[in-house]
Amino acid sequence: MPATYGAAGTIAGDTPTKPGTYTFTVHVTPFGATTPEHHRDLQHHRRAAAAADHHVPRHLLQRGHRGLVLSAELFSSGGYRPFIWTVTVGQPPPGVTLTGSHLSGTPATVGTSRLTIKVTGSAGNHAPESGSITISP
Repeated sequence: MPATYGAAGTIAGDTPTKPGTYTFTVHVTPFGATTPEHHRDLQHHRRAAAAADHHVPRHLLQRGHRGLVLSAELFSSGGYRPFIWTVTVGQPPPGVTLTGSHLSGTPATVGTSRLTIKVTGSAGNHAPESGSITISP
């Protein structure tokens, strides 16, 4: 759980990446004292999340032009990081690739590519999104 303490007594650290119960002990030492006066064990319960809400910025995926760079950053909310992005059906237009969550490249041909992109979280939850990319001359 938390690795450091922030300003004004806040606890700072990473969000747990897996479901589970995390127990940690808080020691309270008044200003000027050398030993803690209060101890308390606390638990943080992280439930398994539902399937990630997968969002593809469709306005960026609908069209492009042959010979001009096409770039779209895909994003997801929910689930647990890290996320793995894959093309599960179809493929991007020739010259365009999916690397991590970034779909980019220079389309080489005119036409419409239909594809399904799936995002999978570290807890195994996943969500697909289908769409098409039309490349004009």
